[in-house]
Amino acid sequence: MNERSPLLKGYGSSDSPSLPKFITNPNLNSKQRIRFAIPSQETEEANRDRFFSIKVCYVCMFLSAVSFTITISSMWPFLQIIDVTTDTLFFGWIVSSFSIGQLLSSPVFGFWASRITNHKIPILATMIITVIGNLLYMYLQDYDDLKFGSPKIWMLVARFIMGIGASCAAVIRSYVSSATNMEERTAALANISACQGLGFIIGPVLQAALVPIRYPGLIEMKGFHLNMYTSPAILSVLIYLVLILLIVFKFNEYVVLDNSIIQKTSLSINTEESFAESLRNLPPPDHTAIVLALILFFINCFIFSFFETLSTPLTIDMYAWSKSEATLYNGLILGGFGVFAVFIVLSSKILTKRFKEKSLMLFGYILLLISVVTFLPWGKTYPAIPIQTMEPGTKNATTPSSFNSTTSTSVTTGQAPAGCPLEYDWCFNTPIVRFFQFLLGFAFLVTGYSIANVMSFAIYSKLLGPKPQGLMMGILTSCGSLSRAIGPIVVSYLYGLYGPRVAFVSLSGVVVLAILIILLTYKRYEPYKY
Repeated sequence: MNERSPLLKGYGSSDSPSLPKFITNPNLNSKQRIRFAIPSQETEEANRDRFFSIKVCYVCMFLSAVSFTITISSMWPFLQIIDVTTDTLFFGWIVSSFSIGQLLSSPVFGFWASRITNHKIPILATMIITVIGNLLYMYLQDYDDLKFGSPKIWMLVARFIMGIGASCAAVIRSYVSSATNMEERTAALANISACQGLGFIIGPVLQAALVPIRYPGLIEMKGFHLNMYTSPAILSVLIYLVLILLIVFKFNEYVVLDNSIIQKTSLSINTEESFAESLRNLPPPDHTAIVLALILFFINCFIFSFFETLSTPLTIDMYAWSKSEATLYNGLILGGFGVFAVFIVLSSKILTKRFKEKSLMLFGYILLLISVVTFLPWGKTYPAIPIQTMEPGTKNATTPSSFNSTTSTSVTTGQAPAGCPLEYDWCFNTPIVRFFQFLLGFAFLVTGYSIANVMSFAIYSKLLGPKPQGLMMGILTSCGSLSRAIGPIVVSYLYGLYGPRVAFVSLSGVVVLAILIILLTYKRYEPYKY
């Protein structure tokens, strides 16, 4: 390394042959925004300053997760209100549209961040895009008056735009990878996942807290609606305005020069461009292991999106919950298990001190298999079937009906039917998923997903080595987005036609495939070697 590099000017002792303790010169030229750090020679003050920017990323991931999950449990009931022509299949496309947007845009924003050697600008761009998506969502009730499109189409567009904005996750993880060394990275990425998980908790809880606003809500006027369905989008806009200010004023760009890089390679840091070029010239990583890691991450996200999409329709059909009850109860359930998920993620940092990351990843997938099996319906109790009747010459009359051992609920003509819809043939021969099964299965799901997710990020980042990870983190995020795009469509199709039994049996095969991949390629998941 050249100690006469302009990046080193004014730092360290001119009499000392060793590298300066903290390398930084953000005013090298008009475009210079990088601060370099060598952890082994870093002062306490410099370390504190570097981790402050990483903590800003934690806050960003937390608040962006809140913004994402705050609408999840209310989307289906809201869609049924604003567009009566909708069905579960189209709802699957709406849920998937978010992931499709993230799928297409994550590599683009990741490549952009790596290309300009700057994460701040791409992060700000994604946040502005997210604000636009939430503004569209806020006005869904007014789109019925437009001459083109329908409310359900505009909800799909809004979610797609929000998905593009969600590309910030890839850029943030890329930054955290570049601002930490190998020893710090697993803990930092675990903290990122913990903050994201905490956001997933608070989001549904906030949605549940907004249920008392009800529908049509506090304000119902042309051009503005404040109710239990639009208030999450309004709150999301406010959250992202805070995020934008936080990034603009509190975020600094850091790159860690890992000790192993310094000892075993020759890097040029005369300019940002020469530094990036030196990293690109390092030996390539294990591409086979990287592809396998991408496949496993795809499967992990597919499993979670499967349950994420199914939870609200399943509870409405199995337990005859109303739309508002499903929104409230699912929000509370997701919030409660979210607390549990954060505990699991934080515990995983401790577990990595005793067990290998790849062993913990395998353990996570085993728990996911147990979760899927737990969700399988059994017994002789069947879903309630809503029967809507009207006696001749009467209004809002009801008559009870039953189908063999299937429970039935009678509803008046002025009510929305509750229970398993008549158009689902499987309602008459598929037992319910008992509520204790639902809770137990979610416990295994959250534990397995949390462990496998954190270990996947850590293993993938370490496989890539010291090279700029913006594009590759974007591809990883796209794999997760692709799974979340396919998952809702697949689960909507399987659940609508065949019910929960076929859906969960099919999913168990996917989990078994992931376990076999890990067992057969176990030795490949090792950190990058110079």
